[in-house]
Amino acid sequence: MLHRQYLGITIIAVLWLIIASCSHQQSESPNKNPNRKQIGVHKTTKDIQQHDAKSKKQLSEEKLQTVKALKAELAAKAQTLRGTVVKFESEIQRNVKEIQEEKSYTGQQGFDESIKNQRIRNCLEAIQKAHGYKQIVIEAAQKTEAGEIELVGVEKQLDLDIILLDSMEDAEIDRLLDRLDLVITQYQPRTQKLILPPPKEADLKELDEIYDQYIFAEEKKKVQEKLLKSKQEEELKQKKELEKQKRAELLEQRRQKSRRLRILEKKKAETQLHEIELAKQKQIEQERQRQIEFERLKQIEDEKRREAELERQRVAKEQFIRQLELAVLFIKVAAEKKRQEEEKAAASVAEWKAWKEENQKKYCFCPNIRCDYQTIISDVDFKGNCATEHCPTHALPLVPFKR
Repeated sequence: MLHRQYLGITIIAVLWLIIASCSHQQSESPNKNPNRKQIGVHKTTKDIQQHDAKSKKQLSEEKLQTVKALKAELAAKAQTLRGTVVKFESEIQRNVKEIQEEKSYTGQQGFDESIKNQRIRNCLEAIQKAHGYKQIVIEAAQKTEAGEIELVGVEKQLDLDIILLDSMEDAEIDRLLDRLDLVITQYQPRTQKLILPPPKEADLKELDEIYDQYIFAEEKKKVQEKLLKSKQEEELKQKKELEKQKRAELLEQRRQKSRRLRILEKKKAETQLHEIELAKQKQIEQERQRQIEFERLKQIEDEKRREAELERQRVAKEQFIRQLELAVLFIKVAAEKKRQEEEKAAASVAEWKAWKEENQKKYCFCPNIRCDYQTIISDVDFKGNCATEHCPTHALPLVPFKR
């Protein structure tokens, strides 16, 4: 009972807010649009005759400003109605939330079980009435917005007509003024204060339809969201598993690649070591070959030296033999010469002795047996010296013969 009273008070408050908003919008419109004429006292074509001071152009421009003011009021009214729709939707959602909380507390499922709960029934009835009001306000808002859209199109056409107003004839201007009056007369009632009748009992949806539209749809939505979430989680899980599998495969590929690289690097290192070893062996072999070649060349050189030495020794021996032969020959020649000299000397001595014996009283001689110098004693004194230049004992005193 208290809940119904609370619901009735809430609905009355919402309606009062709607009426106050519309009244407030109408009261503020003159301030926001100071150029707008009072809607209830707009001028007709008869005003042209009553106000001769005003030109038709000025009157047309005033009526165009009135059209623009109507458009602004329609836009404000549509915005107010949309705000009212939002308020009804907020009330509906609040009651839906209460029903969901009650259902989660009692565990009741489906309409047949839930309608037995008085709290849920009260909330459904409130949603039923709020839904009816919302539909009425939505319909009014749609009509207001449609009128605003139509008025925008009319305003654009009238703006173009006003531009050419100076070049129009009076008949055309009169037709334009009639058109402006028609537009104002057509759209002025739509800007009046909106009085919304309460929804008729026949227009209200049944409670089971309300339940299906708001509660079951919400439950279905939640179930779908839950299923979607579960599906997304499953897909995410599968995606994670797939990514994990891909990462594992990628990791395995990287491991295989790393292992292949290590094997290749190992083989490369072994190849390099083998090449280094082969290079060392080749170097050793080359060194050995060079050593062998060096030894061979050395042997050849030694052989050449030995041959040269033997040749030198042979030549030296031959030279020695020739020298020896020459020496022997020289000795023989010298001996022969000596013999000849000795024989000559002996002959000379013998001759000298003979001469000496013969001439020792008359001459003096050089003591050098090889010197042939001799002189007569009467020519030199006993202290005379040998005058022979070739005498080895030059300047020796001459020796007189003695008996």
